[in-house]
Amino acid sequence: MLWKNEEHIKDGLDPSAALSKLEVHSVEEVIGATPESCLVSSFDHMQRVSDMLETLSQGLHRVLVYTPRFNTYHVLSQTDFIEFFWNNRSKLPSGFLDVNLRHAFHTGETPPKGREPPPASPGGSTSISTIREDQSALLAVRRLFLRNIGALAVLNNDGELVGNFSASDVRPLTSQNFWQELSQPVSDFLEKYGKKKVPICLHDADSLGGAMSVLHRE
Repeated sequence: MLWKNEEHIKDGLDPSAALSKLEVHSVEEVIGATPESCLVSSFDHMQRVSDMLETLSQGLHRVLVYTPRFNTYHVLSQTDFIEFFWNNRSKLPSGFLDVNLRHAFHTGETPPKGREPPPASPGGSTSISTIREDQSALLAVRRLFLRNIGALAVLNNDGELVGNFSASDVRPLTSQNFWQELSQPVSDFLEKYGKKKVPICLHDADSLGGAMSVLHRE
């Protein structure tokens, strides 16, 4: 894979020549590049919500829901559930939103088949992969690929958290501007595409309700 050759990035070599040799004729040829694309699940619109939540808890961010009446599929995401629970929080059982994040998400279960466990730090906790804001967006994408992760914490030269770079940030790019845009520093790339926002920081002692209050859309 192109991203594995670090010399291309260090030397500033334009890999567009290699891109032109990729004879990809359909989306089907790209499916399966990551474990998540192999685990897309679809549900009937009358299926139980608990079944969808169980599926989303296995590492997926979204599922497809089929509506026979309109013969269409809709995307149901984790964000949709955060909004739903937050908007209906008054109906939730007493104490549900008071549980701290450490207890809410630490299950000790092994990851589902087809998914790699997150990298662990020497202390045993899940480590966070980072990128400096003055490093190239291309290097950030390469790091996401090599580490099989969905996002990087963006740090300034003082080591302070200033943003987040995720795989979804490259969606606006086209084949015409892909390499040119990725050659920019991460800070400039995020500024241009409107994704450079103040990062949300939570402590594992914070409550589930507190997390939802900052994650839900205003």
